[in-house]
Amino acid sequence: MNHINNTNNNMNKIYIGNLSFNVTADDLTKLFSGYNIVNINLISDHTTGRFKKLGFIEFASHELADKALALNGQKLLGRILKISLARS
Repeated sequence: MNHINNTNNNMNKIYIGNLSFNVTADDLTKLFSGYNIVNINLISDHTTGRFKKLGFIEFASHELADKALALNGQKLLGRILKISLARS
């Protein structure tokens, strides 16, 4: 997914952790379909390139990010997701 940065703060962004090593941006797009995703950033270790099993998802509005918090604890690819608002 392309990185588009058109929001001014982290109010529209969530942290998503405990992801499977096999998760893709497409998996997250499907999970959050209807939430108007602006950007998905899956985090890898800078040295090894290995996926850290976490990421950030940016939405078009703070309200949509708040709505996405309701998926905290849901399973995706056998893993229980940890979702919270992203910190600055």
